[in-house]
Amino acid sequence: MAPPGFMCFLNFSVTLCLLFAAGNSQNSKEFPNFQSGELGHRLQHLTVDNNSGRVYLGATNVLYQLSADLELQKSYKTGPVWDSSKCQPFAQHCREGKVLSDNENKILLVDQSLGVLLACGSVLQGTCSVHPLGDIATGQYVLNDDDDGKAKYVASGESAVAFFAPGHDGTHGLYVAAEYDPTKPPEFSIPAVSTRTLSHTSEYKIDFGLSTQHQRSYVSVNGDYASDYRIKYVDGFSHGGFSYFLTVQKTSVDSQSYHSRLVRVCQNDRAYFSYTELPITCYGHDEKNYGIIQAATLHKPGLNLTHAHPHMTTTDEVLFAVFAESESEDSAVPKNSSVLCTFPMSDVRAHFQDGIQECYGGQGQPGLEFLYQPGHSRVCQQTTTEIDEDFCGSGVIGPIEISDEGELYDYSVLDEHSFSDKLVTSLAVTVQQGHTVAMLGTADGFIHKMMLDIETDNSPLISLDIGHGRPINRDMEMDPSEEHLYVMAGQQVTKLPLKSCSLYQDCGTCITVEDPGLECGWCKGQGACSTRQDCMRDIQWSRDTCPPVIYEFSPTSGPVDGGTNITILGDNLGDMAMADTHIVRIWGQECMLLEHASDFNKIVCTTAPSEEAQGFVTVEVHEESAVLGYTISGTGYSRLPYSYVDPVVTSISPTLGPKAGGTVLTIKGQHLDTSSGPQVSVAGQVCNIQSISGDTLVCVTASTSELTSGPVMLTWDRATRYAADLYTYTENPTVTDINPKRSSYSGGTELNVTGVNLHSVAQPMMNISFLQGNEVVSFSKACIHSESSRSTQMICQSPNITGRLLPLSAPQPITVQLSLVLDGVVDEPSPDLRHFTYYPDPEFFSFDLSKRYPKSGRTLMLKGDHLDSVHGIKDFTVLVGQHNCRITLLNSQVD
Repeated sequence: MAPPGFMCFLNFSVTLCLLFAAGNSQNSKEFPNFQSGELGHRLQHLTVDNNSGRVYLGATNVLYQLSADLELQKSYKTGPVWDSSKCQPFAQHCREGKVLSDNENKILLVDQSLGVLLACGSVLQGTCSVHPLGDIATGQYVLNDDDDGKAKYVASGESAVAFFAPGHDGTHGLYVAAEYDPTKPPEFSIPAVSTRTLSHTSEYKIDFGLSTQHQRSYVSVNGDYASDYRIKYVDGFSHGGFSYFLTVQKTSVDSQSYHSRLVRVCQNDRAYFSYTELPITCYGHDEKNYGIIQAATLHKPGLNLTHAHPHMTTTDEVLFAVFAESESEDSAVPKNSSVLCTFPMSDVRAHFQDGIQECYGGQGQPGLEFLYQPGHSRVCQQTTTEIDEDFCGSGVIGPIEISDEGELYDYSVLDEHSFSDKLVTSLAVTVQQGHTVAMLGTADGFIHKMMLDIETDNSPLISLDIGHGRPINRDMEMDPSEEHLYVMAGQQVTKLPLKSCSLYQDCGTCITVEDPGLECGWCKGQGACSTRQDCMRDIQWSRDTCPPVIYEFSPTSGPVDGGTNITILGDNLGDMAMADTHIVRIWGQECMLLEHASDFNKIVCTTAPSEEAQGFVTVEVHEESAVLGYTISGTGYSRLPYSYVDPVVTSISPTLGPKAGGTVLTIKGQHLDTSSGPQVSVAGQVCNIQSISGDTLVCVTASTSELTSGPVMLTWDRATRYAADLYTYTENPTVTDINPKRSSYSGGTELNVTGVNLHSVAQPMMNISFLQGNEVVSFSKACIHSESSRSTQMICQSPNITGRLLPLSAPQPITVQLSLVLDGVVDEPSPDLRHFTYYPDPEFFSFDLSKRYPKSGRTLMLKGDHLDSVHGIKDFTVLVGQHNCRITLLNSQVD
């Protein structure tokens, strides 16, 4: 079956991607897809305006406004900005110094009451900007001056979650949870959980719901614990007069193990007396605890799911949540193993009520030590306060941490194998024809559509590779009709149909899937999955028959002589390719089936002879597939043609080489790379191919024991072609002398190599090696043949070794080992030739420019070191001005 893949037709505003699900056909539906304009604009958040259907994206340094079909309408640049976590936003002077910083979007919300988009970023202390919903290209920062000074700082550089929900006495509340940011000084720290308001009179303003000396509508982690007791905020939602946040945090201030909690505050509680934390977890069917929450969503269940849960009804919302196993007991990092649990909100309310009632009954401890000074003692008290599900807190006791004994837990609705090797990163839920359907995104970039009914086997209805290796973002949003899902991965967002046959992109999945409420069939004329009424010609619509599909084939060309084995990959190619059910043709020529090498994803056939031509590959199948359970009937066509070519050899170089082999042979011609490439024979010996293109083939000759000549022969399948010239194996070369046997460190000394049969070597090389410390250092340099005596002389240049010398207090001669690589012959000269000495480079002392000399007839003495260690008089040139000074003597100095 063809691997997952995609083809994109790009422009900045909208991308239409052909997304190939694993095992699905290439006849893929085009899903609307938007790609952010610049490489660094990674998408972080997505929200949908349920009134207009517009989609808003928050990315690094930019906001996007898109149509419901992901066409770009507006954008707004948010960064990079000059910023410091130690200074006021937009301060002219910052003692700490500002740096150009990327602005990652942390919060992105639609506020229908004010008709604006609220966007808060990682810079400028987490301040927010507001933008009209119809045109986000205009915007302004919320920089109000308030008594507390912190209300305008909303987002954290770490995790942050926010949503709008009812507030105290009918106000419009902005609920924010933000992880502690260790880079911020205390005056800029953001409360852990808070209730705020966004208002607008002459300007936009963000305030806390309440902020006095003794009462305030927020809680903060005490500074003594903040660095070590980090709380990661995962999601948040509003339900039944309460606001909830989902967290991952340590089980206590003294513990190193982590678990998840559900945080709740009453929306009518301005002073946060009702703030309560409840442990929440999900168990696998093997009783394993999956304690690290990854994503959640609130939705009413379908009727079928309620049959399996005694407290679940179709009228009460359910918290659907995915959890992962932690990498270790003392880690909050999730591993690739996930489960999904369901928590009816009636159960959630009951657990909170029981936990609060226990403390108000004088049992246990209120907990939440991290909110108070170390050593601060609080106790649960026996009170007469009546606790019901709507209890909104009191000043007597609170906040409260419900103990692990009151933990909210459930068992996964998925079997233990569904996602045992995957990390689920996102979740969306909808209902189809009474069935609860989940869309789960994973860290490897796939979206899985699954029915959560207890009687199903939990196998995905379909798995789509949306991210292509990039994790699916936690923000997955449905359109207002819940007919489509917006999915983000990396820099792209894709609009997927949820309740449509068009989600299924190959025929086999289309006609066999049991997607609730959908009667899908294959519309042959459109090459797509559809309902019968959506197929333009219903006589071409079928629920029991699929045509074969060709994804690709290889090789894409072969010789006119035929005999090339073609491998065709595709879908619905039949249980086994047989002559009575399958016909494969190339340019009208029948391709003989190799039945033993074929299966329902692959057909192998052998080409017949033909003239030079190009033609498409076709596969005709008529078979009742016992493996797939449906009929395969029709003809599949390749997208690219197959080429019959006539390969030609025009030349070879060189035409001789030593019998030891190792000669690099270059063959020129046409169509040399046809089929799967040729086999090359040189005088009866195999030549190992190093590289090949249409007009050039390079191979290395093998060794032989005989002196012989023979043809250079290339064979492709049934085709054989010969070079016009023969190749001759000659006697191996032998080196008899190397002179001189010394060089300066910088190399470049011309060495004369004398020997016999040197002309047979195509690529002579000189190697030197020596020990530096504990390391053997090697250098190689190519040699050339002497133009006058190719068979007996070569010229080599000594390599430069200065780059590998260890520091020396005084330069010293270095003896190296010298060898010559003569194609397949590695010539190790006799000891008297093998030892080669490097001397320090010549060094001249400074010349005394203060002296005056007559214009001519005066002897000059130039002094230096190592002048005659390697070089002779002919190697030096001395100029006085532009005039040559003839050298008369060279020893340790030049005269």
